[in-house]
Amino acid sequence: MTELALPAGSLQAALQAFKEGADAVYLGLQQFSARKGAANFSFEDLSRLKQVAKVAGRKIYVTVNTLITDDELVELDLLLRQISFLELDGAIVQDFGVARMIRTRFPHSIPLHGSTQLAAHTVSGVKAMQQLGFTRVVLSRELTLSEIEAIRKACPDIELKVFIHGALCYGFSGLCMASHIMAGRSANRGECAQICRSWFSLAPGQIPSGTRKPAAERGYFFSMTDLDIGAAVQELKRIGIDSLKVEGRMKNPAYVAAATRYYRMLLDGEPNPGKLQQAQDELHTVFSRADSGGWLAGYGRVHQEKRATPPLGTVEYPGHLGVPVGRILAMRSLTEGTVASVRLDHPVAIHDGLLLLQATDTALKEPVRFSLSHLWNIGRKRVYQAEAGEQVLIALPTDTQAMPGDTLYRISLHDQQIPEIHDDGLPLYRRAIAMAVLLEDNAITLSADLTEEGLPGKWVTKRFDLALQKARTPQDIRLNLSNALSMSDESYLTLGDLHFENATSYALEEIFIPLSHLKEIRRGWYRELDATMETWFKTTTYETSPASRVVACEQLPARKLISPPQSRGLLWIDPIRILARLKAGSSLEACLSVVGGLWYLPLAPVLFNESGYFAALDNLILILSSQVDRGRLRIGLNNIGQILWAGNNPDITCFADIYLYMPNAEASALLVEQVPNLRGSYGWLEKRQSPSAGWSCGASDPGSDFPLPLFISRSCFRYDSLGLSCEGCSRNGSWKVEQNGGIYAVEVHDCLTVVNAV
Repeated sequence: MTELALPAGSLQAALQAFKEGADAVYLGLQQFSARKGAANFSFEDLSRLKQVAKVAGRKIYVTVNTLITDDELVELDLLLRQISFLELDGAIVQDFGVARMIRTRFPHSIPLHGSTQLAAHTVSGVKAMQQLGFTRVVLSRELTLSEIEAIRKACPDIELKVFIHGALCYGFSGLCMASHIMAGRSANRGECAQICRSWFSLAPGQIPSGTRKPAAERGYFFSMTDLDIGAAVQELKRIGIDSLKVEGRMKNPAYVAAATRYYRMLLDGEPNPGKLQQAQDELHTVFSRADSGGWLAGYGRVHQEKRATPPLGTVEYPGHLGVPVGRILAMRSLTEGTVASVRLDHPVAIHDGLLLLQATDTALKEPVRFSLSHLWNIGRKRVYQAEAGEQVLIALPTDTQAMPGDTLYRISLHDQQIPEIHDDGLPLYRRAIAMAVLLEDNAITLSADLTEEGLPGKWVTKRFDLALQKARTPQDIRLNLSNALSMSDESYLTLGDLHFENATSYALEEIFIPLSHLKEIRRGWYRELDATMETWFKTTTYETSPASRVVACEQLPARKLISPPQSRGLLWIDPIRILARLKAGSSLEACLSVVGGLWYLPLAPVLFNESGYFAALDNLILILSSQVDRGRLRIGLNNIGQILWAGNNPDITCFADIYLYMPNAEASALLVEQVPNLRGSYGWLEKRQSPSAGWSCGASDPGSDFPLPLFISRSCFRYDSLGLSCEGCSRNGSWKVEQNGGIYAVEVHDCLTVVNAV
């Protein structure tokens, strides 16, 4: 079965998702979530939702998908204890250190899922994650359907999850530095400043003479359409994708409910196109930018063919558009004010929210949002609603500069609010544990097995002094005690299996314990258990476990020194291009960086021709090895998939480059264990910190004066942002854009866009 997973930024959103047919929800807690702006979940809310999911047979995935510093590892350990205790269905992880902690401390109780922040977009990337213990991988949003199918065929033994709806980032998730560079906020810490949704201007003189001008010289050049793959979900189902994911933990419960209904219908094969269209319209009315099938269903190419599909950018306006109500046929003036004559494509009603995009002298569109206050039919009779196909008059706000041909959009419904699902009385999840009862003439001793993973790891025993009485009539003491211990109220725990031992002078059926005494014993027993749980949840003796081997790590040069020369802003090598340059007569020194007699080859973080790239890399290394001792080569790893290449080339020294993040001692230990030839690493760029003595491989300071890209994007700036065609394009190009006095170089390399501050 293909799973439908919905975002839950709140308990209400999760409940709405389950109500409308979601198989699973994914959510963040109040720490270490990549959506800090969402309400996120307290432990109590998550416990209540877990109980709902348990009864309904649904799943919960928790996101722990930010990068973690050393001084947060203790807090992380306590958080993982809560996740493990609740027996959730998976933790979605970006940080290698978090992955290692789960593998070593909670290997059986927390299934490990790889976040899209890990930029897994190749066969090697998925296989490397499987090697690291991940059971599911959330693939990058930049993949086409054929690329996803190729990964599925090459990696049949790991679960794959694919985004099907919601916001598209301009830059690769996990590699985007725009927020860090321009706002001092890290997207890898859940603090994205949405730089891609702000406008930029083309610097003067950007379009060569004779080239068709772009659609606009000012625009939201890095704002992407929203993803809506629609019926393509059936293709993902056909090729065996395990889970389909809707984006939107910042969205409200109405959005989650509408998205669930729409995709549940698509997955279940709803035969009525009218019902499908209505469900999609309801979803888009709650929230949707201009939408597309994204790279998955709207890219229009398999390899490097010329594109003819609509651009994937939203250059004029990056906000909520809803659904188009219709085009304005004419403008009129009535005593009530200015009205627009519109033939409706969708129904409208009084108090629906409408939107008109007004042209400005800046080439950007200015949104005019208003509530529909007056509506007339063509006979100028006031009505309260109108259906698609009717021609109506719609009152516009004063001073609206609308023109015939402009489109009106519906951005909310008058009755859009959905009833809240009552959640105050939802019971908490209580974990069932094995207990034992020892009955003696003058005491009852209770014991509980808390040695399972996700529990404190010990037995708890408590003796209750009590003179047992002989029953006047036969009693079922097993049942009486079992019933009493099953009523654990608001405790963390409840009765699972119950073992009896009778050491009294009575037969079991002769033992009588008054109900009041049973209640008192039960309360005291669960107080004891809860105190043990509270202590375990709040105190830890966590220390990073040392790596399984010791390495002597090198101090790496300042990062700017190892970027390849003449690379048009790229921080990594293109071995295919380098081989062509060597064939044309360039020297090795002109193509690669040499520092202190060592040759540095930092690899690309994004590869859409993985086999071709590595074949060219192997050839380049052969050429180098004929002139340079292989011991002087240093290969920089910038994507998780490159761990496999390193493992297959143990005689070549590697280092963790800037995109293979090294934020904490646990991450350092994992890479040392997984990459046998690792001899160095750079520290995490966004949060400078000095590695502690516990690091398995000390991290070198990358320096701060090198051109770290804001964006690395599969979106072609020429095609998707400037609106220029592929005709006559060499698949490469250079532009400059400006914002608030800052100048940024936009370089297109074989249809991949890289944006750097100048």
